[in-house]
Amino acid sequence: MSAPEAILSPIFGAYSTGVRRDARGLGSGDLGRERPAFREHDPRGEYIGSISNERTFVETTEAETESMLSGLCERVCSRVRSRGVRASRITLRLRYVDFHTITRSRTVEPTSVDVDVYRVVIALYRRARVRPLRIRLLGLALSKLSLDEPQLKLAAFTGGDRRGTTVDAVREKFGYDAVHLATTLERRR
Repeated sequence: MSAPEAILSPIFGAYSTGVRRDARGLGSGDLGRERPAFREHDPRGEYIGSISNERTFVETTEAETESMLSGLCERVCSRVRSRGVRASRITLRLRYVDFHTITRSRTVEPTSVDVDVYRVVIALYRRARVRPLRIRLLGLALSKLSLDEPQLKLAAFTGGDRRGTTVDAVREKFGYDAVHLATTLERRR
């Protein structure tokens, strides 16, 4: 059943025909994370500004929230690596259902390793999460970007950089959801 044009037109205007077609399942749009609208523009070598991603949701458990933070770390670190830069400032944005927003940041050694970023983000989150209300939005931003350092520090030999590069290559070939951290996959169970 579909609504008559007289009802849809005042609500959707020029989009009413498309809304009607999409509601019947006749739309041609492919929904998914890999659509061009969801691809971030991260030119290689660009280190001005910051790289961020956010996620809004209606309701979530604490385990799902931590999994969501892990997914955000994966996404922004992947973007940092695609630019060929490292970030030394990690910022967490947490918004409660009453729209009260808290922002917490920490400066770290320049990194592009998602596991290292996740450790910092989860610590920021646990300290910032003081109200019993549900979370509405989580956001993560990496800033103070710099080009990859030519001389690696000893801590860089832990394998995080190599793992990140390998994960990026797998995602390039098979799509972003081909591989994730175990903490990110927790929310899918």
